[in-house]
Amino acid sequence: MSVSMSFTISATTAAELSRGIRELAEIIGDAPVTIDAQPVETPSPALPAPSLPLDANGVRPEPAPDHGITKETVRAKLAALMQDGKDVQPILEAFGAKRLSEIPPTKYPEVMRKAEELA
Repeated sequence: MSVSMSFTISATTAAELSRGIRELAEIIGDAPVTIDAQPVETPSPALPAPSLPLDANGVRPEPAPDHGITKETVRAKLAALMQDGKDVQPILEAFGAKRLSEIPPTKYPEVMRKAEELA
């Protein structure tokens, strides 16, 4: 006689998995066992987006948009222009800002375009 059975052990921690295996072993007892393990893909729960740390003023910055231009990239470009003797203040003022931190990340591509024009 041949009997085929399938068992699924759902566990989120190693301790739960270990407990499930022990319980299954107790159920099976001394019966001969052939293991045909099949990995089961389970969707991982969606994790909340990590929150950004607070800046020096205690304000949480906006997440970077999909354009991939970071504040550090813009800052480096503006710094290079200033080292070349260029006045970058008009670029910032065009966005109603006195410093880069006052410009939203969504505007970084425009800031970079203006910086390129100044170069």
